[in-house]
Amino acid sequence: MKRALVWAAALMMLAAGCHQDNFSFEMTARDDTIHRTLTVWRTGGTRTVIAGKPQQDDPPPIPDEVLTKIGRAYPEKARKTDDGKHVVTGRFKGNMPDDVGGSGSFARLTSRMGDVTEYLERFGGNDDVAAYLQEQLKQTDRVVDLLIGWMSHEFADSKDWPKIRAFLDKDLRRDLKNLPAYGILAQSAKRRQGDEEADDQDSALLSGPSHVHVRMLQYFTERGYLRPGDSIHFDSVFADDAGDAARAIALRIVTDKAGVKDQAVINKIDAWFKDGETSQESLERYLVTTEAYKAKLAAWEKAATTRPALAVSDKPEPMSVLEDEMKGFDVGGMLDFNLFGGSTVLSVSFKGEGVLISTNGRIDEKTGTVHWVGPLDREQTPGRLSKICYALFARPDEVFQKRHFGKVVLEGEALKKYVAWRTRLGADDAKRWDAFIDTLKPGPTLQGKLTVFRFEDEQTSEAATQPAGRSQDVVEWILDGLGDKQPTTAPST
Repeated sequence: MKRALVWAAALMMLAAGCHQDNFSFEMTARDDTIHRTLTVWRTGGTRTVIAGKPQQDDPPPIPDEVLTKIGRAYPEKARKTDDGKHVVTGRFKGNMPDDVGGSGSFARLTSRMGDVTEYLERFGGNDDVAAYLQEQLKQTDRVVDLLIGWMSHEFADSKDWPKIRAFLDKDLRRDLKNLPAYGILAQSAKRRQGDEEADDQDSALLSGPSHVHVRMLQYFTERGYLRPGDSIHFDSVFADDAGDAARAIALRIVTDKAGVKDQAVINKIDAWFKDGETSQESLERYLVTTEAYKAKLAAWEKAATTRPALAVSDKPEPMSVLEDEMKGFDVGGMLDFNLFGGSTVLSVSFKGEGVLISTNGRIDEKTGTVHWVGPLDREQTPGRLSKICYALFARPDEVFQKRHFGKVVLEGEALKKYVAWRTRLGADDAKRWDAFIDTLKPGPTLQGKLTVFRFEDEQTSEAATQPAGRSQDVVEWILDGLGDKQPTTAPST
């Protein structure tokens, strides 16, 4: 119980001093530019007790280097509001500014029938998943190799050592190598879940474990590391018998999964879980025999010969070898576990022109604004996925379309396809197509004119009876937009 209280007190003190950084983007598209406003502020702070009453101190200020980087990315000088928020605005065309770490763009494709705009941006994170996974697989091998060396140092004389080594080298090595991939999937699911939670903040279903974590639970249960019901104990971190639950699971893995029958081996592992000091002493006895520690010791001894005053306390500790090996072993990322997660929060809103065709965000049906929320990793740490925002809008030129077709015939997805087709045309074909459109007017002959159009290289004596060639799909989209009841005249403007 005492150990549980110590951990609980430590966590409460740390949490009491935590703060949250908020980065809020509001963007509005106008023609081929985006008006972008970034608001940065910090919430939280240190909670103290004065005269028996809890007090909330103001959070520390946003670091100068963060504000300096943001300031360099915007043409206008930042201003500070009365409530301590930093606000900066700017208008951008093409590439988005590198203000919080990331990369983004805004593209506009135009035609006389209308235009299509695409907003795409990565905020923070590091999306080089292949490099991260390769490094984690190497780190997993190093950690497992270290574990095999330790167990060999303790149990090499046991009749069950071949079983132990086989379990560690094959089953455990393979199964641990799946964790980095599950971690990436969990992060991806969490970032999508963040947008969904904005739709339903009160949903109890979203407060439970992600489907990826449940999949991990099934994976290790199916392979004999866990038994049905073991996950019930996972949230008992501060319970009096939490150590007993972990010890029972570990011993079961040793006996059932690894197939160990040697009671001396079982008793020693049991003792390690009952008394952490004995397991650390055992590990240190092994670590001093490793080449890594011998190299550290030799370097220290060499330095001591040239620096007589070198303190004995500077002698490398055996556990430093394990610390070095574990530095690149991203356990938190693999399990998507962050004790003090949510320290930096991103919110993005984007208002486009026209009709929203596609997005990975949440659409506000009343305003047409798209929203995204989620964690932000400004350091772009390997293994931490970025927040990706995407929105595609199509805006028909209603005046032009009504003049030539009597109504809006291309909008939404059909307009997107048309604009893509039109921008791919060569100069001669584009000129011929535009000249043809200029001849069109609402009336009974409109459909016939559309169906007989051909580009110059498609003109033959049988052209009228042949498919419409490169314009066939476009003609069909326009005819679908016209429908059965076609206007006979252009509407008055």
